[in-house]
Amino acid sequence: PHNFPENPYFNIFASMTPAKEVGGDFYDFFQCSENHFAFLIADVSGKGIPASLFMMNAKSLLKNNLLSGNSLQTAINKTNNELCETNTQSLFLTAFIALVDIQTGSVEFANAGHNPPLLRHKNGSYEFFKLEANLPLGAMENFEYQTYKTRFVEDDIMFAYTDGVTEAFNDKGDMYGENRLIEFLNKNKNEEDVHELIIKM
Repeated sequence: PHNFPENPYFNIFASMTPAKEVGGDFYDFFQCSENHFAFLIADVSGKGIPASLFMMNAKSLLKNNLLSGNSLQTAINKTNNELCETNTQSLFLTAFIALVDIQTGSVEFANAGHNPPLLRHKNGSYEFFKLEANLPLGAMENFEYQTYKTRFVEDDIMFAYTDGVTEAFNDKGDMYGENRLIEFLNKNKNEEDVHELIIKM
């Protein structure tokens, strides 16, 4: 989605530039109920048309299962099994998925083998969000995904990304890496506008 919601409780912004004409990375965000907002970022194994088709299916399944009123854990488990049923090319995707109670700041999340996001508390530095990773989606049928909870407070910022950022190479063949990413974010830790933060990258 390109229409970012104007909400008194939070700001969200995202950007994606595919390395090829089509790719398997994606993000999504949507309102699940009056008080719950979901956001996710994911990366499909492989490139090109097969990865793109798998991505579209996964994106649709995740959204539908969350909008159906399922718990986060049930929605992820159902999505994984549905992907495994039709996964003839043995593709999989890593994903970070979060469900935010926008009134209390309570956040339930799951990490399906994805790069850990970074979190900045007010007047603090960015740090990698410490969490255990489950298996990627589509890798094993009937795997039980674990969810965890935390709480956002005023002026917290979470930065999520795919390895398209950290594994990018410059003209000299140097990989961007996690160290450069956290260094960039901490040089801009006082930037409160998430749109401007992404534009600076």
